[in-house]
Amino acid sequence: MHFKTGFSTVIFWILTVLFLFSAPLYCQKESFIVKTAFVEKFARFTKWPDENLKSAEKLDFTIGIFGEYPLGGDIQKIYRNMKIRIKGRKTVFKYFKKVEEIDNIHMLIIRENNDKELKEILSLISNRPILTVSERKGNGSKGVHINFFEKGSRIRFEINETAVH
Repeated sequence: MHFKTGFSTVIFWILTVLFLFSAPLYCQKESFIVKTAFVEKFARFTKWPDENLKSAEKLDFTIGIFGEYPLGGDIQKIYRNMKIRIKGRKTVFKYFKKVEEIDNIHMLIIRENNDKELKEILSLISNRPILTVSERKGNGSKGVHINFFEKGSRIRFEINETAVH
């Protein structure tokens, strides 16, 4: 799978978000807001294959969430209230509890998982243009494209450049 990004633009937005949210994060909600900002920017500056965005089935930009996501309703409210559009499309969310349910999405946020589930997920979507985002340290080296983790009281992320290209 090939993703092309305007690297300097992505770096600019990442640094902007990091600057704005550089104070230590003390609660889950603040952490969630920072991750939401990153997810939106990653999606905005990632280039999907043309056929993926032109498909008549995909009139919306669909973000899938795998696993329990207690703040899932909040992320939908933020995107809806701020009228966030990605690639000129309305953003919608799909929630998945089973690996085999994952289908017709542009991005997948992988919440809680064990190594077996992660392998199954990555195998299932390996030939599809789906950007994967995780929240477990070390998942980047296992094949996830973008991985958030907390180090101390700060949110960090790693990008698996091999998986992204």
